[in-house]
Amino acid sequence: MAAPFVWRAARFHVLDDGEAEQRPAAFIGIYIVLVDPRLPIGRIVPLLNPNDMAAERLVLESGLRVAIENREFFLQYQPQVDMATGRITGAEALLRWRHPVLGLVGPDKFIPIAEESGLIVAIGEWVLTSACAQARNWQDQGLPTMHIAVNVSALQLHHQRFLHVVRRVLRETGLAPKYLELEITESVLFANAGQVLSKLHQLTELGLRLSIDDFGTGFSSLSYLKDLPVFRLKIDHSFIKTLTVDPRDAAITASIISMGHSLDLNVLAEGVETEAQMSFLRAHHCDGIQGYFFSKPLEADDFAKKVRGMSLSQLEALASVPEPCTGALESQSPSRQITEAIA
Repeated sequence: MAAPFVWRAARFHVLDDGEAEQRPAAFIGIYIVLVDPRLPIGRIVPLLNPNDMAAERLVLESGLRVAIENREFFLQYQPQVDMATGRITGAEALLRWRHPVLGLVGPDKFIPIAEESGLIVAIGEWVLTSACAQARNWQDQGLPTMHIAVNVSALQLHHQRFLHVVRRVLRETGLAPKYLELEITESVLFANAGQVLSKLHQLTELGLRLSIDDFGTGFSSLSYLKDLPVFRLKIDHSFIKTLTVDPRDAAITASIISMGHSLDLNVLAEGVETEAQMSFLRAHHCDGIQGYFFSKPLEADDFAKKVRGMSLSQLEALASVPEPCTGALESQSPSRQITEAIA
């Protein structure tokens, strides 16, 4: 039986199939025992019928409340690569959750629950602390200095103690502010614009930098965008995924790159997976890439090995790849040299 957890006023135990002796044949998966102090034993309650979304949410929310204490969260790091030099210049910290019974739970399942329940504030603080500590650890190991990118939710950004938390984390981990990048989604930035703008300026005054995540999926005001103290636009992966087959996504991607540069902003493409995508982005002078074309998200030690493994000859090969002609995506791609260099 897994350790008990508390959900609101109730105390629960999670059991797997082998531990639930009275398992009804109609149900498969996970059961809970409702522990009532007035009764000598708990009551077995079948929860995860595959179609029982409410029950699944109860289990996940309950588990999230003790996941930090039980050390069930961990981070993976996906490299961010400079297109001009081929160097790994940073990493995005990505939250993962290994539930004691469910195993790995996808962020698409637990992040919305964490946000709706308010648990994202505490979880986000853990992510920020862990990521900054890891970045400083890499520096202490002698790795090249790189920034660490951490996602920030709306609840975190608007929380009255968020600035204090950021200051404390930087102080306690010893990471210089210039190596921290906070990623904030476009929809968060353009809601309550006046209040958000003030908070953003306070953050950048600490010396860190900001990026707009999932850019292109919201309803940006260009007049407001020019006033934001941001360093980077991150083009949403949904545009990158089909830019080589959908002229509209190609046009949107090229426009975002051009607009970003006209505003003196760095532009990075997320979700880059193919040579053809890489060729298009290089032809349009995108500043950076992130995605499986270069690397999947990695454990901290594997990330460090990848950075150390980028030899000088590989870096030179990446930097010397000629730019393909715009639109010639079906021809032989020069970025094949990149594939060979990073293999």
